[in-house]
Formats: sequence, structure tokens, C-alpha cells
Amino acid sequence: MYNIDKKYPKVYIVILSWNNYEDTKECLESLRNISYPNYKVVVVDNGSKDDSTKKNQQEFPEHIYIYIKENSGFSGGNNPAIEYSLKAGADYVLMLNNDTTVEPDFLDFLVKGFNEDKNIGITAPKMNYYYQPKMIWVAGGKISKIRGCGVAFGNKAKDEEKKYNVDKFITYVSGCCILVKKEVFEKIGLWDELYYSYADDFDFCQKTINAGFKILYVAKSKIYHKIAVTNKKENPLSVTYYSARNRLYFSKKLLGGWFYVSVFYFFAVHIPKFLIWLIRGKINEILATIDGANDFFNNRMGRNRKYY
Repeated sequence: MYNIDKKYPKVYIVILSWNNYEDTKECLESLRNISYPNYKVVVVDNGSKDDSTKKNQQEFPEHIYIYIKENSGFSGGNNPAIEYSLKAGADYVLMLNNDTTVEPDFLDFLVKGFNEDKNIGITAPKMNYYYQPKMIWVAGGKISKIRGCGVAFGNKAKDEEKKYNVDKFITYVSGCCILVKKEVFEKIGLWDELYYSYADDFDFCQKTINAGFKILYVAKSKIYHKIAVTNKKENPLSVTYYSARNRLYFSKKLLGGWFYVSVFYFFAVHIPKFLIWLIRGKINEILATIDGANDFFNNRMGRNRKYY
């Protein structure tokens, strides 16, 4: 089945958990049923305020657990586990959201996908809605230089649509589930922690492409996602704030002259959106967006405790 140096390359699966015992438990239960034989799971407790991860550790003692004292966001939470995995001899590292469940063969297909081209650095599955499993959430995507962000393919399309059931090269994949070859980390480094949350996957994908690697969407690999359960429970404005700030940061950092185009697009889209929000009484959404843009222009990156 595998035409690479090792029959079953070693995969480390990194799961970031924060105050959500039930979601992590269900994710770990689904991983117990996967068919791929050579993997380890690393669970990162990203500064939880309860004993959720300790409860998971009692129920799933076979895994590796890393505890971080303070919430370090997506990048800051994943990076220590990625470093651990690479030092432990991982051939591939999979970042997997804890609010997901997986099909038993999802990892087999992701690893096999690297056979299609020696320059592939990342493979990614089809991601469907957990509560509507026949509907696609993400089927790959592309980086839009005009918008300064990643644009997902297939959102709310039917799972059986033909064009989403063939493998294809893409330029963007959600960080919800992303399998990365160790050589990518060796060449471009870890995730940029200045994002804290959101748009860090735009950054990682663009740097991967810039380094000469390819990204492959693997249609037969499938997971199910509950969609930002943790952040919505904690602070619904966090998405608004970090998306605004980090899209601008990503554009300036990696898109060159397209940055100015993306800034124009950002304000062209948000000014009419502000009017709609104002009419609907969504003042906090307006303020969160303004805060995000203002923090970017004043070089205030990383965690903003007001929004997380």
C-alpha cells in the first residue's frame, strides 16, 4: 500500500484541548478505531481552567500529555507538541482539532497521498459538518491575495458531488486537520505564534508553497468537525477580532505588494458591513473589528485578553 521508504511512517497526532473534556474524549475515542498502525497521540492542555485534560488522561492513559500553564492560542499550543514529536522521530505530524471525529481509514489515505508527488509537503482530508455528516464544511481551498486570506472550497456542498471526490493540489487547507511532512518544519519552522488564533493556517500554507512544497487535498480521507465550539462558548467576538487583525498581518508579512490590494478590499467590504451591523444593533462586532485593525497597525500582536 505504501511506496515510501518505510511501510508505515511514524505519525504523531497533536490535539489541542482547552476546557472541553467531552469534545476531546469523543475525538480520542474515534482515534482508537483508526486502522493506521504506526501513530502516537500527543494531547496538549492549553491552559485549561478545569480538570478536563486530567480526566481525559485517566481515560486514555496510552497517550502523551503536555500541560501548558496559560492559553497560548493555536500556534503556541501546537508548537511544543510539534517539537516533541519531531525529536521523538516523527515522519509526519498531524494537527487535529479536538472538536472533531475521524473515519477509521482517514490517516491511511492521508499518508498514502504523499506517494502522488515527491514534492508534497502537506495532505488534508475532506472535512464535513459533524451535525450534518453528508454536508461538506471544507474540501481544500486556495489563498486569495486580493482578500488576504484562505478561501475554502465546497462549503455546504453535498458530500457526493463529483468535483469534491477527486484528489487535487490546493494552496490552502484549514488548520483543523493538516498532515505535515517533517521536512516542511525543517525548512520553514513552526507556526507563527504572533497570530495567537486564526489566520495562522494561511501563513503556514503560504510559507509551505513558497518553500517549494505542494499541498494535496485527499478526497477519500474524511473527518467531521463541530466548528469552533470552544471559542464560541468562551467569547463569540474572538473570531471577529482575530480574523480582522490577522488577515492584515498575513497580507503584509507574506503577500508583498498584494498587501495594499488586500487592505483596500478589507475596508471596502467592512464599511458596508458596519452599516448593516449598526442597523442590527451589533455594535460589539463593529468595535471588535476596529480593535483588530487598530492593533495590527500599531503592531500589537499575540494574545489580546479582551477577546480570549
